Amino acid sequence: MNENPVSVVVFYDISHKLLMHKRKSSPEKWAFIGGGIKTKEDPLVAAKREVQEELGYEAKNLRFFRKYEVSRAGDISAVYVYIAPFPGFDQFHHTKEGDIRSDLHLVTIEQAKTLPSFPVAYQIMEDVVNFLNRA
Repeated sequence: MNENPVSVVVFYDISHKLLMHKRKSSPEKWAFIGGGIKTKEDPLVAAKREVQEELGYEAKNLRFFRKYEVSRAGDISAVYVYIAPFPGFDQFHHTKEGDIRSDLHLVTIEQAKTLPSFPVAYQIMEDVVNFLNRA
C-alpha cells in the first residue's frame, strides 16, 4: 500500500447536521476538518493537531469511527475518521491559517450531498449519519 494517509473529524450536532468547510486550497470543494498525517504520527494525534490548526480548538473527545481506503492516482490511501459532538462556533478561534469560521457550515445530509466534495466524503457522510440515527 502506497499511503498518503489523512485524518478527518466529523463534528455533528444534536439534529445530526455535520460540520463542513469550504476549502481554501480547493475552493470548489467542501470537506471535513482534517489533513495529512505526518510520518510516524498517530492518526488520532494528527486529527487533534488538524482541529487545533484549523479551528484553534483543543479537541478532547474524538471517537474513532472508521478507516476508509481510497484510491488516488493509482495509490491506495487511508482516511481515518473520528467523530465528535459539535462544540459550538464560539469555541473556534482565529488560527495561523486565518479565521475560517465564515467558511464553516452545519449541513444536513441532504444539503451535504449537493456540495462539491471528494468521493469518499459522501460515503463518510452517509455512514456517520446512519450510525448517529441508530445510536
